[in-house]
Amino acid sequence: MNQPCKWTANASDVRILRDLFKRKREIAENPVTLARKSLWARHHSLDSRRPMILAETSGVLDECAPLSSLRCQEDWARGMERGLRDLIFRYEHVRDDYVVEPWINIAWDI
Repeated sequence: MNQPCKWTANASDVRILRDLFKRKREIAENPVTLARKSLWARHHSLDSRRPMILAETSGVLDECAPLSSLRCQEDWARGMERGLRDLIFRYEHVRDDYVVEPWINIAWDI
């Protein structure tokens, strides 16, 4: 028999994630991001204005935002925090043409 999943959310984790999601929304609404969206749309329409660049950051960001730097306590919150910190680092330091969207992607768990 399967045990019910215990899911908890402490106030500190919620505060940390809200601040990170706020930063993600700011990035998504930034004129630089909006310009990138437009450039990608033109690129996909075969009307590029310039070459579009995406850096492969898998594994590299682990060194820039190590697990030891995470502040959330709950496992589910640490996963979200990690993804958000990676995304923010990519925007602020890698500066490729990756587009940050203003929504949250949650994987299905069936």
